[in-house]
Amino acid sequence: MKRIACIILVIWIVQVSFAQKEETKIGSYERSPTNISNIANINPLSPGAVGFDDRYEGVKGTPLRYDDWVEGNLFLKDNAWVRNLKMNLDIHDNFLYILSPENGQIFTLSNEEISEIHLFSEGETILFRKFLPEQFDSRIDPDLLFEVLAQGEYTFLKLSKKLFKEADYQGAYSADRRYDEFVPSTSYYLTNSEGLFEKIKLTEKALCKLLPDQKSRIREIVKNTGISEGEEMVMAVLKGLSF
Repeated sequence: MKRIACIILVIWIVQVSFAQKEETKIGSYERSPTNISNIANINPLSPGAVGFDDRYEGVKGTPLRYDDWVEGNLFLKDNAWVRNLKMNLDIHDNFLYILSPENGQIFTLSNEEISEIHLFSEGETILFRKFLPEQFDSRIDPDLLFEVLAQGEYTFLKLSKKLFKEADYQGAYSADRRYDEFVPSTSYYLTNSEGLFEKIKLTEKALCKLLPDQKSRIREIVKNTGISEGEEMVMAVLKGLSF
């Protein structure tokens, strides 16, 4: 499936110049060598690397999180880190694309090697982080990178994935879909009263069920904001609960 992503990248890659950002750093990470080849895979014929296969035609969408390269800092599981890289996340096969600052070559790095990613977009820092399976009330893949939307007494996580849906146009009862497609899928997790991450729908009712001790306060906040569902509603509630 990674070969699919590689073909799409040939069309997708755009050379973009980024302004230098202030260094953003969480925890006691030490500077790693700036040569990406020390940490990433550049062999075009090896598993997980960038190769080409013209069998994959008629594919809609991409397995990538963003439409373009995004600059940021990469933090590895061994506490090394590299700053000011141009990156994009493959959220179908769970690995990272990196554009080499030296020669423009594309590298790949498995999520297994990553601890955190900080991406810079429109003056904001977007944080992606891995969490331990035991921090969740249900089973998860330990190599998933979650977008951290809010931190504090309650931590709010977003998990973006791309599901691969194969063409279906053969047979009398087929869907007559003549292309393969990467379909976005999003789920959300919020810390419950026991401190574990629990999958949640973005509704007032779901929040009240997850945090029963805060039910009256949640309803008050939702009433005051006039927003009854979605990310914005949850963020407003969490902000209100922190005061």
